[in-house]
Amino acid sequence: MSWWSQVAGNSEFLEQFRMYYDLGWQIFPRLFGAPDPAGAVLNVVLWPVGAVLSWLIYGTLAHWFARLLGGMGTLNQTLGATALAAAPQMLNLLMVLPFVVIFSLGTWTLLCNYMALRTVHGLSWGRSVAAALLPSLVFVLVFALAGCGDRREKARRELAALGKDYSADVFTKSAFDGDIVAVKLFAEGRVVMHDSVAAVH
Repeated sequence: MSWWSQVAGNSEFLEQFRMYYDLGWQIFPRLFGAPDPAGAVLNVVLWPVGAVLSWLIYGTLAHWFARLLGGMGTLNQTLGATALAAAPQMLNLLMVLPFVVIFSLGTWTLLCNYMALRTVHGLSWGRSVAAALLPSLVFVLVFALAGCGDRREKARRELAALGKDYSADVFTKSAFDGDIVAVKLFAEGRVVMHDSVAAVH
């Protein structure tokens, strides 16, 4: 590489290259969800709590929907059956290991919930499908409504709380200073640079 032999003797270039290279390895893995030990430990601690809460909420909603659709089972029977149906989710604990991904657990759990509700409540297949899907639909709607909002305004407010302007210069300075929080706010807000002004899309 002829260009490298020309710049290899330039200590200023090598220092800037090293700085940008190190900065890239500090920022980009965190922005794109690379595994880290702290995240894995947090997942091991919080995942079981979240799994139990989601099972209780799902089981209660499924019971209500099954009863609305003519089901005859009790809440205890529904919670017991949906607990067994949620058991495959325990395989998610393996995802604390780097690069371990478990596919199709959601589909497997949904099919188990369908069978659980059909057995406990004595519903037809169509009503069992509805009773199994409606709680998931409620979850999706709640999360969609909770996630609605103007990303641009949210990013501006959070950056203002950090005492930062919403501009390309501040983004660049934050990146050079290694301010991961500010850089992540810019990235989450879908920042695009236009003539030294940051805009969110």
